[in-house]
Amino acid sequence: MRDRRILICAAVAGLLIAQAPAARAAKTPALAYTGGNDRAATATLSGTVLQRFSKVGPFVSLSGGVLAAARPGAGGTSDVLGFDAATGAERFTIDDASFPLLTRGGRAVVFLPDANGSGDSPDRDPSVNSVWYENLTTGHDRKLVAFSNADRAPLHLAASPDGRWVAVDHGNDVDVFRSDIYVARTGVHEVRRLTHDGDSWYPSFSPDSTTIAYTHRAGTDGCSGGVRLIGVDGSNPRTLTTGTCARSLLRPVWLDADTIVAWWWKRLPDLSFAPQGLVEVAVADGTVTTLVQAPVADFSVSRPLHRIAFRLESGRIRLLDLNIDTVAPVPGGTRPRGIHLFLDGALELAY
Repeated sequence: MRDRRILICAAVAGLLIAQAPAARAAKTPALAYTGGNDRAATATLSGTVLQRFSKVGPFVSLSGGVLAAARPGAGGTSDVLGFDAATGAERFTIDDASFPLLTRGGRAVVFLPDANGSGDSPDRDPSVNSVWYENLTTGHDRKLVAFSNADRAPLHLAASPDGRWVAVDHGNDVDVFRSDIYVARTGVHEVRRLTHDGDSWYPSFSPDSTTIAYTHRAGTDGCSGGVRLIGVDGSNPRTLTTGTCARSLLRPVWLDADTIVAWWWKRLPDLSFAPQGLVEVAVADGTVTTLVQAPVADFSVSRPLHRIAFRLESGRIRLLDLNIDTVAPVPGGTRPRGIHLFLDGALELAY
């Protein structure tokens, strides 16, 4: 693991602004982020806004020049729309769908049914308890997995780099606070339940698509967030880190074969929890290194770009370039707190 530590504080005005290489300075969509009032934007790595979109969000994904976003309707209904991220031209619509995660370089999308469980036609899934996949080249979509436990629902999605697998944590983060990890094949019907402890959240696939990293958190114990690994076939389960009140880790995301990025939280004297930044976790031995120390409100990791985008609680967006270990503010990247961002090629969709 590289020895790297970047601190963000009130005196952030002195940060270096990394200029992208000329090949990446072209007007290529690399970042998508959402704002208030169902608005979203796409931008280059240098922060140049390419397109703005209305009546979409709050979750979007970006891959291969395609932006996927849900457009909400009345009564919990929504459709997933696909756009050319550079020109804004509409490319596809998926009815009765939400929470889209693009995969296969923008040629396929994983999604959930919309939140309208009335059963009125058309209604993809009245129980709102399934995960779907559409091949955008053929327009064919199918149900990857349907769950029967009404106390739980699909929460967060991850796609494997080879496009063959989708992972989901099926759980309840409202009143039951239990969750387990499942994987499903995109090409044939095959579903595997990987965990049975009820404490498994936020899956992410390794670069070779053979291993899942996930958060292990015991119920509502905010001090217990640690990182675990398990094979896609259920083999070799192991613990990388265990949580403490000073360092509870959420949303582990694989960066490369040796490194996982995770969201660092800490318990405060008043017993509440607050985000402290981002850390690196060494896959070999679980060594944890501070990467960003700041009140991070959301983040996205792109393996192809080798960058991390993160939003501070102030609303400012920053880009961490892991190629040269510098942080750059995103010009104009200010929106109200609590909104989301997505880097091109990221393979996890979480809230």
